Amino acid sequence: MAEIDAKSKKATMAHMNRDHSLDLGLYLRFVNGLSAKQLAAEGNPEMVDMDLKAMYIRTSTTGTIHVVPLNPPMVAWGERRQRLIDLAMDARKAFGVPLPEHGPPSAAGPAAKQPIAFQAPGPFDVLVLFGVVLFFFLSGLVYTGHDATAADIWTHVLTAVGVTERNFIFGGPDGFRLMIRLMFVPVAIIHVVEAWWMVKTRLTPHNMKPLSLNWCLWVALTFLIGFGSFLRFDKLARKQARAAAAATKKH
Repeated sequence: MAEIDAKSKKATMAHMNRDHSLDLGLYLRFVNGLSAKQLAAEGNPEMVDMDLKAMYIRTSTTGTIHVVPLNPPMVAWGERRQRLIDLAMDARKAFGVPLPEHGPPSAAGPAAKQPIAFQAPGPFDVLVLFGVVLFFFLSGLVYTGHDATAADIWTHVLTAVGVTERNFIFGGPDGFRLMIRLMFVPVAIIHVVEAWWMVKTRLTPHNMKPLSLNWCLWVALTFLIGFGSFLRFDKLARKQARAAAAATKKH
């Protein structure tokens, strides 16, 4: 067997795990026949080894190491880049996935996955932020028994427009407390899921370091604002991708 340089093997695996985790999953589906559902259940793929005959890809949840054969086997280690690209192209075409960008580290594909700096929310998002913070503040008052003033304000406001506990289930102090208690758990779950989805689908693919300042700001504001944070992040990501593509053309 032809000699494989350990340093270049390590660099190749690091590059694939960092910039082409999607392709690793597509290799498992295209060559090994895993379904999208099976791949999702097994977890994120990671290349743990490669030789002239096969790639070895481990899935994070199950820890299974899948052997992905290279057919035909490579004759020399120097073929690896083109073989990986060709296989990625075939797999993406088979599953209708947009073709990847391949090139030097300065190319648009890898550059487009760089961390996205946090951007402050706009006026509408600030209103949403205020509403969510107010809701959690009122929930805290209700659950700690310090809600007398808040319940009194609620009652006076509704009474002023002709709404009382007699014609509206959430009228009066008891109705206010009932409303907060019914809403708290669903609202909290929705906001936690939104923050988790931001990490999974945006921050992690863009190599955002967990618990860094930018990471924490994105997670915190997504928890409080929700959908608006996704729109803002995606807008910045598209802007970054366009800038990377323009820089590539200049070179």
